Amino acid sequence: MQCVRCRGLMVKDQFYDMLDDSGRLSFYGWRCVCCGNVLDPLIWKNKRGRHASSAHV
Repeated sequence: MQCVRCRGLMVKDQFYDMLDDSGRLSFYGWRCVCCGNVLDPLIWKNKRGRHASSAHV
């Protein structure tokens, strides 16, 4: 997978968070080894939703 920001290599990584509403402490996502850009499931969902809604305009 390529980073959308710098076109660097994205690797799967485990991230840790304080307790959120779902009660999970960790989650998996993608991190760029070059610039540090992060894509997690929530970011991915929000970006997809934004692109879908802008296509209807």
